[in-house]
Amino acid sequence: MSHYICESCTTPHYLFGSTDAFHTAAKELELRVLGELPLVPRISEASDRGAPFMLTGLNPAEPNMKKVQETMREVADGVIGALAL
Repeated sequence: MSHYICESCTTPHYLFGSTDAFHTAAKELELRVLGELPLVPRISEASDRGAPFMLTGLNPAEPNMKKVQETMREVADGVIGALAL
């Protein structure tokens, strides 16, 4: 989780600071950044209960879920691509 997207202004707020250092470190280590997920309260709540979020009922209309879905798709494509050596 890298940021929170405010529902009223739709601006990403980086609560843990800029991700620039993270991206720089990944580049230096020749690693691909898989994605940056916004903080989504339902994901945190499901995790706190020990329930896999994807099994708790995904609501695509929920704020920030589009970005979560896009990032998960990018990660899955990267993994599939890496396995298809």
